[in-house]
Amino acid sequence: MGNKTNADVTFPKNWQNFLGLGENEADLARFLSEELLLNDFGNTEIEVSGGFHDEEECRSTNPKINVEVLAASHEEAVTHAILGAVHSNADVSVIKARDTDIFAIAIYSRRMSCSKLCILTGTTNDQGIAC
Repeated sequence: MGNKTNADVTFPKNWQNFLGLGENEADLARFLSEELLLNDFGNTEIEVSGGFHDEEECRSTNPKINVEVLAASHEEAVTHAILGAVHSNADVSVIKARDTDIFAIAIYSRRMSCSKLCILTGTTNDQGIAC
């Protein structure tokens, strides 16, 4: 079956019904993951995982990154975000998550090589950052 989500498809009128079908949700995740990597973020490195046909596939805007260490079959985005921070060579890593559960997991993950980890939480109207 072909992909139903691409740049030419109009937004569905009822997102709840659209996302109620697992096939649509997976197709949207794949589309967004692939589109994200097409953008130029300058010196900012972006790793994307969990949104491709192969759930363990990871890609990076930096071709020198070993994305194999980021592979995870856990469908929670927080797992992928923590794996990215643990294996990052950046001085500062920023994880954006709506859930504050990520704080506990990040504190537990002491193997991070970055010198500073920042967590951006909340919604567009009510955000907080902790470093």
